[in-house]
Order: sequence, then structure tokens, then C-alpha cells
Amino acid sequence: MTFKATEAGGGKPAELYVFTRGASVWRYTSANDEIVVDAGPFIGTYIPVTISRSRFQQNEETTNNAVDVSIARSTAVAQLFQGDRFLAGTLGIQIARFNRLDTPRPELILQFSGEAAATATGESGTLLLHCTSEQAVFERSILKDRFQPLCNHFVFDSGCTLAAAAFKVTAAVAALSMRGTTLTIPDAALKPDGYYAFGYCVAPDGRPLAIIDHVGDQVTIIRPFPEGTIQPGSTSVDLYPGCDRKYETCHDKFNNVINFYAFDTIPEVDPWKTAMA
Repeated sequence: MTFKATEAGGGKPAELYVFTRGASVWRYTSANDEIVVDAGPFIGTYIPVTISRSRFQQNEETTNNAVDVSIARSTAVAQLFQGDRFLAGTLGIQIARFNRLDTPRPELILQFSGEAAATATGESGTLLLHCTSEQAVFERSILKDRFQPLCNHFVFDSGCTLAAAAFKVTAAVAALSMRGTTLTIPDAALKPDGYYAFGYCVAPDGRPLAIIDHVGDQVTIIRPFPEGTIQPGSTSVDLYPGCDRKYETCHDKFNNVINFYAFDTIPEVDPWKTAMA
């Protein structure tokens, strides 16, 4: 029988979930028993866990653009987030559906392919993954280069060309504020105030967080690291300086004006809107 015929007759539908992050792969199934796929793109062993999904959100072209996946917090995938809503890097997800009465070899139908963008608290013992599809990427508004006084590059990107490793400073954390957003880092005081603002701080597990302020030995990050990540007195983090994308900063701080890509001499007064003196 085919998948379509079996589905039309009811049967016993189940789904396979494949999560990928770099070279790591996790396979789960909503079925009650372990599922082994011995051929095709979904080859592998799927472990039964508490996992389900919302209805697919579709646009006018009937492509599956988004879905929420509820998964047990005890799974390795849920543990990746460690209490944080966001994950460094990309967590890919594929969802395939099959029917256990479609014998001898069930036909697998790919229903969704994309990435888990963020998390939310699910029902007791579960984590909710907000997933966007590969098709949704083509619907995003992508800005091109702008005619503006601020550099169109971002520090350490391919246009900037500077190597982040050349500016990295590994420093010990002496204290952590109660909210976890302010780190006391003695070595940060060796740089002028604001040096690390707009930069980022990387924890030992590789998780980066943006730095929004830097005064003396106080470095303020955009949100706290997951509980237990930073142990004052024994944990060191990597600090990377930030750039406000101004010509003066590129010249004085990074000595990289050869790659400065902006129009910093644009008149502040628009002659088309205001008469110039």
C-alpha cells in the first residue's frame, strides 16, 4: 500500500524527527516503540520520546513555513538550550510522517525542513521549539548596502577582514551580579571605557552574548548566561571588542580604514528637505 492510501484508511500514523547541529544528529519518534529505517535519506534508529507538534502554518503558496515542536526536557536536544531561549549556531530539524500499517516498508513523507529558532516554556516537563522552514528564508527582507555614514560592514565579518582571534582577550570573572548580567572582570579595566561595548563575551561552552556596556572592570551583557555557566573565581571568558561602525572608531581603534565602507561625509542637512545656509 502507499502512504496516501493507508492514511485515507486511518491506520497508525507516526512521525520521525531528525535534529542536526554540526556533526551531531539526534533521531526521535512519536511512536511508542523504537523505529529503525534501513534505507533512504531518513536511515537510522529513532528513539521514542515525548514529542509532538502544532499544525503547520502555511502561506498562500501552501508551503510549511513554521511549526512549534514540543519535546521532553530530558532529551539531549532540549538539554542543548540549558535554560537559555537561544542557541549558539543552527539546530536543523526535519519532520517525516509514515504509517505503521503501510507494509512491508512504510513510505516516508517529508513534511517539514528548517531550523529551531528559539524556545519557550511548554507544558510540564517539555520545551517548546519555535521552528522556521527553509522556504521562509527566501521571504526575509535582506538589506543591501546603504548610502549612510555608518560602515556597511560589521567588525570581524568578511568585509571588515579583521581576525577576531587577534583581538580576543581571555580573562577571569571575579564576580557576577545578582541578575547575572554584569560581570566583574579585572582585565577589562586595562582597556578604556567602552572598548568592549558592542562586542561580545564567550563562555567556556562556546555560547556568545552581546556586550551592551563596559565601564572599568564592569562588563554588562545583554542577558545572563544559563545558571551555573559562570563560576566567579574559577571561570574565564573570552572578550571581543565592539565597533560602533564610525570612521573615527575604525581609524583609531582598529586601524582598518582601508576597509571602511561608508559615506561619512554625507551632509547632516538634507538640501531636498531643508534649505542650506
